[in-house]
Amino acid sequence: MRRRIDLGGDWLFEILENEPDDVGKIEPTKTIEIPGCVERTYPEVTSSQRYLYFEREFEYERNSDCSTILAFGAVDYLCKVFLNGSRLGSHRGGYLPFEFDISGVLSSRNRLQVLVFDPIDDRKINFRLIPHGKQNGDPNWYTNISGIWQGVWIEERPPVHICRLRVDTSYLKRSLEVAFTTNEEFDRACIGVFDKSDRLLASKRSVDKSISLSLPSCLPWSPETPSLYRLVVTLESGKSRDVIERRVGFRDFVAENGKLFLNGRDFYMKAVLDQDFYPQTLYTIPSEEFLRESFAKLKKIGINTIRHHVKVPDPKYMDIADEVGLIVWQDAPHFDLFSDEGSEELLELIDGAVRRDSHHPSLCLYSIINESWGINQTDPRQVKWLIEAYERFKERFPGIVWIDNSACVGNYHLKSDLNDYHFYVSSIDRQDKWNSLIELYSESPKSFYKGEHKNNAEGRPLVVSEFGNWSLPPEIWLRKKEKPYWFNHMFNDVPMTKPEGALERFDNSEISKEYSYRELFELSVENQEENLNIEIDKMRLHENIRGFVITELSDVFWECNGLLDFDRNFKIDPERMRAILDNDLFVSLLDKEELWIGEEVNLRIFLLKDIKRETLRIKIGEEIREMPLSGEKGDTVRVSLETDKFSEGLLKIEILLDKCVATLHAVLSRKDIAEITIINNPHFGLQKPLDRKSVVMLDRPGASFEYNGYKASTVAKDDLLSGDWITGIFWNSKLLSDVFPGGLFRRCHRSLIEDRPMISSSGYSRRLSGVVYGWLTDFYGYIDMVDDSIYLSTLHLDPKRPLANLLLRRLSDLHSI
Repeated sequence: MRRRIDLGGDWLFEILENEPDDVGKIEPTKTIEIPGCVERTYPEVTSSQRYLYFEREFEYERNSDCSTILAFGAVDYLCKVFLNGSRLGSHRGGYLPFEFDISGVLSSRNRLQVLVFDPIDDRKINFRLIPHGKQNGDPNWYTNISGIWQGVWIEERPPVHICRLRVDTSYLKRSLEVAFTTNEEFDRACIGVFDKSDRLLASKRSVDKSISLSLPSCLPWSPETPSLYRLVVTLESGKSRDVIERRVGFRDFVAENGKLFLNGRDFYMKAVLDQDFYPQTLYTIPSEEFLRESFAKLKKIGINTIRHHVKVPDPKYMDIADEVGLIVWQDAPHFDLFSDEGSEELLELIDGAVRRDSHHPSLCLYSIINESWGINQTDPRQVKWLIEAYERFKERFPGIVWIDNSACVGNYHLKSDLNDYHFYVSSIDRQDKWNSLIELYSESPKSFYKGEHKNNAEGRPLVVSEFGNWSLPPEIWLRKKEKPYWFNHMFNDVPMTKPEGALERFDNSEISKEYSYRELFELSVENQEENLNIEIDKMRLHENIRGFVITELSDVFWECNGLLDFDRNFKIDPERMRAILDNDLFVSLLDKEELWIGEEVNLRIFLLKDIKRETLRIKIGEEIREMPLSGEKGDTVRVSLETDKFSEGLLKIEILLDKCVATLHAVLSRKDIAEITIINNPHFGLQKPLDRKSVVMLDRPGASFEYNGYKASTVAKDDLLSGDWITGIFWNSKLLSDVFPGGLFRRCHRSLIEDRPMISSSGYSRRLSGVVYGWLTDFYGYIDMVDDSIYLSTLHLDPKRPLANLLLRRLSDLHSI
């Protein structure tokens, strides 16, 4: 085996205003941990353009029979490397490994110097033209990343050694193929494959640079059975002997005939988007154990795939995905503006990244472009470039599913193995919009390809590759005495995205009179779970949609839409999330979600698979009803349930079939008269005092109302306030808990808020219902208690409907507090 020495640890460091004429004269005054992003310790480098200087001394006893190589995992962006006063060379790019032969300049005591330039403006290098992903860029999504963010090491290699190694495996063919290049001619090569017990399964000798091996007894790699093997490649030339090891798995992953197949079996993708950013270490993985625990939590809730977003991962990331059993869909880092130089750099980056990671069985999919970032699809030259890029990589790496452009609204596919698309809709109040988009996607897949390329959609599987909803961050992050520097970052000048001051905004809001921050956090997580359940149920109903990608794995910087929080703790209860993700047997819906007591609950159960002689269990309240069930995939089973025995309020219904469970809610109400007056859309104010409790209802945006010092106007819930991008978190006063248990708007409450405006007001006695966005920056109402006798609301309060009737009767009983 090759001897390797790690050069990580504390290095000397300096921030320079200008490029030095002579690095030998630099006397650094700071220290920095390597590997690590400079911004973690010295965030001031994000404010103006600087040069970054790194220095490390080390002792080394050289083996005269070997070449000695200095290697870097990744350095962002432009770097020059010096050893013992000699310039070794330079490297451009922030994601790929590079190396230098230092045999001729190495001594027993050595001084290693690295000078880094990472562009944050366009004076020397236009940062908009280079692949950078979500660090740097215009707009800057999170924060700049610069410096030696992956490892540095020294490696000894024998006189004749392997330079490049490619490994391709197939479970269906039970085969492995190795291809390599060498620095000089060799006598022979040998490959051997060992199982986890270190038992040799097969081996072969050859004088060729390409060797194939048959392994009839190999086990498949998959998320369920991530079987791994040790591959040993030995190169011999005279007395020279080079040995390289790789961990490999046997798998086949293809997209064909409208489906995804893993090892010849139908594969349904249940994925999360992972930015691979960390709140304290930024681009650098905090530790292997941290990442392994994160991935294990994803497996616990039923996730089988990670979409690794616009970044090239650390090799450790791929190692752990192999071990845990998670398919990885990589996205290439994007540029902001297309150019000949930048587009060529991106092609080289993708080629290098796939060559580095091609032996990992977890690497199954790759996106060249995301959401057409940096690509103008109206420019024929850029369209041609993207099509040729897809064809180039499909030919070079046929074992990977290639995506030309992971598309969203306003852009399209051209030529791709997958017809994936991003949909963001806040589903509780905009469920009809979500449903119509998913139906359009399922029924008209060609419409998601551009113009003359629509026929390329034929046979391409559909995957909803981004969707999701926000909740709030845990309180511990808002109460940190030393907050991360990025708390002051605001994405694209949108106040909703600024973490700084969130707790103060909460404390000064009307919500703090109703809930503690912890209670609001828990309510927001339930809101997130309810939305995800609605969205996943709808996608499951369309057989040609072969999976989805939830945005996202964890909260990251200003984005709070993670299934896990910043510290990678569960937000949503893992058992409930698993129940949602694992239910591939049925989808259940109610014909009506609000009913008068005495009406029947009509339940529809859509079968997603053939069912033979199973027992269907329905728990409604404390009652359990059992019935035998058999049916074919696509059948609808109808069940009617009586409601006479139940009290008014929220009714919980659980449906259990085999190991799958689904939960629905309905609202029950007595058919009583609400002793309250409804005043629809009065002109500006009220002209005379009221003799009984009243609700003023404003049903359109732009309306105004004043009464005894109370001032209100109505605001349309559209654009940013639609909640489609940054989800609105609905809440209701605890005084209304018999209508909204836990304060939550559920699916069954949506008739109240669909297509309704919000209230912006001052001078109210108490706000009873509302919505807040992002990091607690935009507060709006749905019900204001103006005083003891009057409310103002924008909800759809029709007393002839059960839910509205129940709510109006509850309002008639309240007193101002």
